[in-house]
Amino acid sequence: ANTRSVYLSAQRNYERHCALQNLPVWPASRHSLISWLTSRLLGNSGQKSVKPDTALADLAALRAYHIDNFLDDKIFDNKHFRRLIDGARRLSPTAKVRVRKPISREAITALSASLDTLPLQPSQMTVDLRDDLNFAAACRVAFAGFLRVGEFTYKRGDLGTPSIFLATKLTRSDIRFSSSSDHAQLTLKRSKTDRRHEGVQIILARTGDGACPVDALQK
Repeated sequence: ANTRSVYLSAQRNYERHCALQNLPVWPASRHSLISWLTSRLLGNSGQKSVKPDTALADLAALRAYHIDNFLDDKIFDNKHFRRLIDGARRLSPTAKVRVRKPISREAITALSASLDTLPLQPSQMTVDLRDDLNFAAACRVAFAGFLRVGEFTYKRGDLGTPSIFLATKLTRSDIRFSSSSDHAQLTLKRSKTDRRHEGVQIILARTGDGACPVDALQK
């Protein structure tokens, strides 16, 4: 879903450019693509310039449109587009990359530390405390199960069609605890790597520490 939304944004940008330049939109032509890529890489009065890697991803979005609509996509194999982007890369100063450290077990322990102070009785749980519980449990489960953000979260608009929501999104009913409580089994109904949507079973082991997913789920 996230990839689709990113692709849609690039496709709409291309369509707007073609409309302003009075160019045929679909199927994309060499002329329209070069004009659009140049505008994306150099920027204009209507938009800021984008990084070469972004332009490359945008080009992939247009190719996806061709594939989705049974249009010939061979034009995107033309090496001229890659040379155009590589030329912009050489002209662009190398930006300093901010170091992003991987999420550690210690970080998850700190994020979910509120579990230790939550009341044990459901009647004592307020809405805010319940939100804290859900957040802490989500952090631990996502870390232990190597989940993508889109696999354990949802948007408010997703609730509009309950049947589709229940068939695609992660809910409490997708969790099963072992008889010995040494692990939990999570059923992921939809996954990016599950092309046939057959569902994926993920085992969450009890670790007994501050990042234990089983402890969080049982609360």
